[in-house]
Parts: sequence; structure tokens; C-alpha cells
Amino acid sequence: MEDRTVKPLKPSAARGALTLIAAGSALALAGCGAGQISQTNTQVAAVNGSAGSVKNVTVRDVTVLVGPDGTGGVKFNAGNNDESGEKVTLKSVTVRNQPVTLEGDTTIQPNCNLVADIAPAIQQLDEDKNTSPKCPTYVITGLTMKNLYPGGHEEVKLEFDKGSVTVNAAVAAPTPEAGQYYRGPNGSVTDEKNFMEEHKQLAEEK
Repeated sequence: MEDRTVKPLKPSAARGALTLIAAGSALALAGCGAGQISQTNTQVAAVNGSAGSVKNVTVRDVTVLVGPDGTGGVKFNAGNNDESGEKVTLKSVTVRNQPVTLEGDTTIQPNCNLVADIAPAIQQLDEDKNTSPKCPTYVITGLTMKNLYPGGHEEVKLEFDKGSVTVNAAVAAPTPEAGQYYRGPNGSVTDEKNFMEEHKQLAEEK
């Protein structure tokens, strides 16, 4: 048998071969993916806070709020998606099995929402209290707990007359009003009372 010398491909030919291989790989991958749903396309857009649902009730933006003095509340938005005209009632909210106070109308009209937050935020939103039936409804939440710090997570349970929703909600600090909180000597955020006491103590030490 005659021996033949194999010559190396020229750079241009090598690049052409690599291009064909890459194109073939892309077509093969496309064929394998035919009929499959892209994971990226099915992802739900992220929203602040945690979310959940039960029957025709959806709950979004669930966040536990806690201030420097340990008081706070729970922020969330609950929607009634019932198309038969039936109302939904929020019965209770708990954080780590501790009850959250609810001040306001907890009835959600059909195709309407209930907005819950701490008092300063609700007072800014709820300007018209004479609308009936009211949509959305506003509820002020209150909570006082120990060992509750921003950056953590807590189990929040929302009980409706249609069922309950339990989520693992983030703990965050509420947005303070101007002049409501002060920055202490060590850089921490505190209320006016503690701010004055800390500065008084520093003055006495000097």
C-alpha cells in the first residue's frame, strides 16, 4: 500500500471546520430542546417580600417590620380574586405564633385588595375614608416581639375565612419619617429617647 503524507489544514480551512462543528452542535441542542419549556421563560418576576395563595386569595409582599424599640408590624397585600362576588375576610395574622394587632376593616371586596402596613405608612395611603364599598381597604398592623432583628426571617401565618397562608417572610426596618429616628454615637439607629440618654451619659463621663 502506498504511503500518503497528510498535510495540515491551512488556518482558513481550520476555522471553517470549527465553524461547521459549532453550527452542528447548536442545531443538535436546538433539536434536543424542541417541545421543552425554557426555565427562564417560566420564571415569575421577583417582588419584594414573600408571597402565597389559598383558593381565590393571593398574598404578596409579606414583610415583618421592626423598629429600634422592638415595635413594628407586618406589611402585606392580600387580593380577593373571587369572580362570583363573594367577599373574603382576614381573621388573624401571627408572627412566630404571636398575634399581630389589626386595626381597620379586614373585609376584602371581590376583585379588590387589602393593604396592610404600620400606622405611618397607612395614614399616608388612606386619605379617603368615606368611600363605600372601599377598595382597597387599609389595615394598620402592630407587633411587639423580642429577639426580632432586620435581616432575619420569620414564619408569618395569615388566616382568612377561606383558609390560611403561611410564608417565611423577611424581617426589615421600616422607612423612618424625617426626625423620627436618630443615629447614636456608635452609629446605630435609635429613637429620640435613647438618643438623648446616650448623649447625656457621654457628657457625664467627660
